[in-house]
Amino acid sequence: MPPGMGLYKGWEVQRVTMALRAAGMSTVPIAMFKQRFAQYEGANEVKLTYRRQDNLKLRDAGPENVSALASATSAIKACSRKGSWKRALQILRSVKEPDSIVYNATLDACAKSFQYDCAVQLWGEMQASCTHQTVIGYSTMIHLCGKVKQLSNAESLLQEMQHARLAPNIITYTSMISAYGSMHQPEKASELFDHAHRHLLEDAACITRQTVYGAMMSCWARAGDYSRARAVFTQMTAEGTPPNHLHFNALLSACAAADDAATAEGVFRTMKAHAFQPRTQDYNILIGCYRTNPKMCSSLLADLKKSSLRPDSITYKAVIDAHFEAGELKFANHVCLEFVKTGLPVYPVGTLAQ
Repeated sequence: MPPGMGLYKGWEVQRVTMALRAAGMSTVPIAMFKQRFAQYEGANEVKLTYRRQDNLKLRDAGPENVSALASATSAIKACSRKGSWKRALQILRSVKEPDSIVYNATLDACAKSFQYDCAVQLWGEMQASCTHQTVIGYSTMIHLCGKVKQLSNAESLLQEMQHARLAPNIITYTSMISAYGSMHQPEKASELFDHAHRHLLEDAACITRQTVYGAMMSCWARAGDYSRARAVFTQMTAEGTPPNHLHFNALLSACAAADDAATAEGVFRTMKAHAFQPRTQDYNILIGCYRTNPKMCSSLLADLKKSSLRPDSITYKAVIDAHFEAGELKFANHVCLEFVKTGLPVYPVGTLAQ
């Protein structure tokens, strides 16, 4: 094989592209390189050539190593789907020279299992080994920081990637919006949302737009600001993005934060008007809105049982708490006995959440 010639399978375009970018130069722009690779989709192998004078050094150039990395990545992703973050970490450790794709897959496995300390350790390893860090990796870390309420770290990561001239994508912005929402800072989240709306949303897929709008609505819902959550909902539908259960759930949550049962009832009607049948979690939030009206809570529990849905532990807890707080111990005990007979798991106090 002539010097400077490597063999790559067509489906390894992402890994090779990242190696090209990490090296800093190629004979063709990255976009053109991707297009050239696309025409070989389904072929057994393709040849990538570059000029020796470009001093372009592709990491992991051997096809055997590329195959090993792909196999490891696939196995780690399978572990991530199963919540087996420890096994994902073991697979990473078995790889001789893991690249950023392998690391990112492992980061995702840790993030889905809320293993913050492990993810931070991996992130440090990537920096120490000069592994090329990507928007995907930054977005995963920002998402995890938001989940574990490490807002300052999430903000630092966003600034760091911008300094590294990595443009945040729609997933990055959504993760950061959610992070601000978890710390009850909807105003900051709104600034990011406005930026994403101006520059990224127009070309995004429908499901992506729904996710971004939903994240912003959830921020206002956590703050108990129904009017602002409703304004985002109205903007979304006016611009042609259809609502889903997530958006109605956010509206209901905003009502629950403000104990606004009347508005929540209206959201329920609107949901049905959009051909969405309320789910158990939606009933749970409505019951929470009626926490000072135990009779209505019991009525909603009865309606839920008459439907094709089933009450869960949170449903029963909300109804029991409503009767208990009202001093109706007999009714609370009756519902409690019914709950015990269901065999549902017992949730600790404070689990009635959005």
